[in-house]
Amino acid sequence: MILKCEVCGANIDFDESTSIATCKYCDSKMIVSKNKDKIENLFNRATFLRQNLDFDGAISVFEDLLREDYKDSAAHWGMVLSRYGIEYVNDIGGERKPTCHRIQDHSIFDDPDYKAALQNADIYESYVFQEEAKKIDEIYNKYIKIVKEEKPYDVFICYKDKMENGEPTEDSMIAYNIYNSLEQAGYRTFFAKKSLESKLGQEYEPYIYAALMSATVMIVLGTKTEYYNSTWVKNEWSRFLELKKENKNKTLIACFKNMSPYEMPMEFSAFQSFDLNKIGYVEYLVEGVNHVIQNSKRKNGVLPNDETSEVNRLAANAETFMRLNETQKAYELYIEMQNRYPEDYRGWWGVPYVQSECLTRLDNELASEMQNMVQHAITVANPDKAKMIQEEWKDYIRRLQEQNKRLKISEAEEEKNNYQNQIAGYSDVSLEISQKREQTKMLQLQLNELKPKIEKLSKPHDFRLSIIVYIVCGLFYFVTGGILNGVCSSIAILIIWGIYYAVVSHIEPLIKMPMLWKKQKEYDDIALKKQKIESCIADLEKQKYTYETCVNKIRELEDYIQELRG
Repeated sequence: MILKCEVCGANIDFDESTSIATCKYCDSKMIVSKNKDKIENLFNRATFLRQNLDFDGAISVFEDLLREDYKDSAAHWGMVLSRYGIEYVNDIGGERKPTCHRIQDHSIFDDPDYKAALQNADIYESYVFQEEAKKIDEIYNKYIKIVKEEKPYDVFICYKDKMENGEPTEDSMIAYNIYNSLEQAGYRTFFAKKSLESKLGQEYEPYIYAALMSATVMIVLGTKTEYYNSTWVKNEWSRFLELKKENKNKTLIACFKNMSPYEMPMEFSAFQSFDLNKIGYVEYLVEGVNHVIQNSKRKNGVLPNDETSEVNRLAANAETFMRLNETQKAYELYIEMQNRYPEDYRGWWGVPYVQSECLTRLDNELASEMQNMVQHAITVANPDKAKMIQEEWKDYIRRLQEQNKRLKISEAEEEKNNYQNQIAGYSDVSLEISQKREQTKMLQLQLNELKPKIEKLSKPHDFRLSIIVYIVCGLFYFVTGGILNGVCSSIAILIIWGIYYAVVSHIEPLIKMPMLWKKQKEYDDIALKKQKIESCIADLEKQKYTYETCVNKIRELEDYIQELRG
């Protein structure tokens, strides 16, 4: 199996039992894809495109490889090299070292494909990846340091400078004219011929990347279709489009001459094109750039000079009225600023500032009303002002929350005092209730004892036994004395029983009545005493419920107060 060396492009014939191949020409090591038979052509094509600096094309092929096998560590590593635009070149000593043509906004160690390559690599592959990544990260750190020191650009001119024979292209002359006009208009413009002429002997990539990052507008020129797709031109505009995905304020202006706009790359179809055949095209183009940049500044809270003076005047007048305590006039001016200059944060911040009396009036309803305006102010303000507003608003909300907390504590303390006043003089009456219940039990026993006695005294005398005795005696005399003797004896006994009945039925009630009255009175007294004790128990039960409820409420309030105090 033959593969292309990732560094020098030479053919490498290697043992298919290993996953690492070494180039005999440049001594570079490269990782061999595990799916050798299936993707040899794709892998060689991707390597060819990357070595010829067509990094976007290489990425597309490596993506096809990963769709075949996402665990292919070599394909992931190829993605990393293409994404960072890695080209291997000979240094003075003849050693091949990586150079970076496409800085990213993150270190190679944070790159998802680098992590995937390590995850799917064996120990030998992993060692190779890590060693190469260290070299690339050194370049990245050096470049990023330069990028941070570069001043921002307004416009980036992307064009093909020279033809294959070394002669300047028509595009370069057009770009030069546009550059001069933009510079005269006050816009800092990246024009490679001028912007990089002081960087001879240095690597251009960090300066190109800094310009791509900072520029609001990219002007892409083309007098021939192939110029748009030349290596370095496409490298610049394709990266700008990637940056535009993250920053919507960036704008690409695609310019063409001597061709149809439909001959430009498909990637430009979403943007308005500009015909360079138009008479006075430079002035029109500069005017368009001015319009784009001014709109971008408006979105970022920066206004043109004439409008800036007007909005500053309104803001100054509003502040003056605030110092004079003319809050209504200040309020009206801030409302006017919102309507006329919604991109200026001061109008949005001024209204809540006035309404809250310079953030001293702490009110929940007012804070809720002001929240949207404060959020608008933070959204349109620049980062420093937004941070200032956030801090002041955060402090206002903190003070409002502290006030709310103090009010809640005061209300809880007042409620707690009310409960304490309700149980003033109260105590736990559980023992007393228990004693009272014991007393009612004793009294109930006494009532139970008296009740049968009273019932007995209340009943009339029972004559059934005397009647039985009478009948037995009568029968006895009939049996022993004969009929005559039995009749006489029965009559005599009946007379005696009648006298007994008359005496007992009249005399016994007279004898029992005082005893019945005494027992009944004793019963009534005990029942009344028991009723009073039961009534007392009911009152004590109510007192106990009130006491326990208040005590529980007091404890809950104490816990709530403690929680509020932190």
